[in-house]
Amino acid sequence: MRFLHLSDLHVGRRLSGLSLLEDQRAVLGQAVEMAGDCDAVLLAGDLYDKPQPSAEAIRVMSDFLVSLRRLGKPVFAVSGNHDAPEQVAYCRELLGECGVFLSPVFDGALRRHVLRDAYGAVEVYLMPFLRPSAVRPFFGEVRTFEDAVRAALSTVAPASDARRVLVAHQYVRG
Repeated sequence: MRFLHLSDLHVGRRLSGLSLLEDQRAVLGQAVEMAGDCDAVLLAGDLYDKPQPSAEAIRVMSDFLVSLRRLGKPVFAVSGNHDAPEQVAYCRELLGECGVFLSPVFDGALRRHVLRDAYGAVEVYLMPFLRPSAVRPFFGEVRTFEDAVRAALSTVAPASDARRVLVAHQYVRG
């Protein structure tokens, strides 16, 4: 199975006061072209540059997702440390019906999505950026980012015969 993996898009970023949106739109257009040769697209966090992106940044991301879906490619996306998890998770149930699978705000478990190819199942897990404070209500003593990741991963069933992919944007050590 072939994936197009993108991370740290930071859509809406400004550099020295100048908007990068048109450049970002062009790069995302190139990514759509690359996605034509892939089975699925993985967006591993920092979709936006800030938790409250501009309307223009949201439009650029929306156009990108629509273009990917027009190719028939499933899209899996997680929130990163620059994203508001609630914003990335907005309408996730509805978008999931359309083939755009978004990480929820962490609620104590990681969920499995299953793809299939000629070699069998591929399980895709979406882990939003986890701060220890977001995991602590579900697991108690969670002090570090590493503790948070270990706790979240403990919710995944023991290994099956399927291949597994974890889409994450995370501090793991340090």
